[in-house]
Amino acid sequence: MKEKLILALLALVTVGSLTAAASPTTRSPTEFDAAIGKALKLVDEAYEYGENVSPYVSRLNKAIQAYEAGNLTEASSIVNNVGENLSSRIPSLREHYESMTMRRNLVVAILLAIPVISYFLIPYSYYMIWYRLRRDWIVEEARGNDR
Repeated sequence: MKEKLILALLALVTVGSLTAAASPTTRSPTEFDAAIGKALKLVDEAYEYGENVSPYVSRLNKAIQAYEAGNLTEASSIVNNVGENLSSRIPSLREHYESMTMRRNLVVAILLAIPVISYFLIPYSYYMIWYRLRRDWIVEEARGNDR
């Protein structure tokens, strides 16, 4: 009886190891966790640059559901697809974010400079216009003043 039990356990271990070796695209749980973590970092970075990340999050949720259902190959392909898509988009997102930030800062600087420029420019313009309009005037001495 003991011999049959040992043989059955040995057969189960052998079949289990052959099944794992037969599918080279499957990942171990730690590799899958690392891939999900990397994809989530990319999603977070894309979110910081203003990208709508809800489609990526829903696909990662599908990958986690597939992983929990035991379909490691599908889960890995979904995670790889999300990672590749975001890796290719992040440089353009970063560039767009930086240009929008620069444009916004420039607009704010211009709006803040308008009152300062007006403070100095309006009185100067008023005096210059007043002087040009009255430069041909001749000032005469007032007669009849006994001062």
